[in-house]
Amino acid sequence: MQTRGATAPFRFTACLSNGNSICAIRHASDDKPPSLYWRKRNGHVIIVSEPLDMESESWKAVAQNHTLHVGRDFNVCEEPTISTNSWNGVA
Repeated sequence: MQTRGATAPFRFTACLSNGNSICAIRHASDDKPPSLYWRKRNGHVIIVSEPLDMESESWKAVAQNHTLHVGRDFNVCEEPTISTNSWNGVA
């Protein structure tokens, strides 16, 4: 942000799929990323911006600056997103 002179924080959530797997991202350049939740139910994985019902214990928040991967077998894996500090590419 300093390099580009940006003053507003970058906040981002998205779900992407290639037809075989899903990648859901929760990221922000400050400490206020948009919310992103998921749960496994009846053999399916549901990903939402906010829990859909009052069963709050069944919903899991994707950690700040993490990516959720859901495979064709509905296996769920969550891992940190790539830090912009360690990336030398050009946007």
